[in-house]
Amino acid sequence: MVEYKIKGHKIAFYDDIKETPISSFTQFKKYLTIAAAIDPRPDVPLGYFDESIAKINQFLDTESKDYIRQELMNIRQSVFSRMVALDISSLAIASIVGYVDGEEVDCKTEQDLEDISKNYLSKATLRVQTEILNHVKKNFLMQ
Repeated sequence: MVEYKIKGHKIAFYDDIKETPISSFTQFKKYLTIAAAIDPRPDVPLGYFDESIAKINQFLDTESKDYIRQELMNIRQSVFSRMVALDISSLAIASIVGYVDGEEVDCKTEQDLEDISKNYLSKATLRVQTEILNHVKKNFLMQ
């Protein structure tokens, strides 16, 4: 596990695939996949939106209605998540929290993950969140 001090709390994250509970790993992968699908370019606020609109325009004259519907839903989800400040990546990070201040954390529902994200992870800087995410992803891939 890797530990970070975030606003006075000691938070331990699973970073070894052999120690990570299967349910936590599954949630982690799920939210990373969702984040990549709805907002693959969070660093460029309108980049993904502009790219999606361009793709939709390309397919308007074709029979790709399912693709257009899916792209519109992705845009909607991306806008919604930004409006309500829901950060899907933080749910991925929350899913691999093992301990907070020495107390074991067992997140079974999305509400549990949102609570961890709101109460602890939202107090971390973006740099720290990115560092945690990159560290864990790298470790999971290398094992």
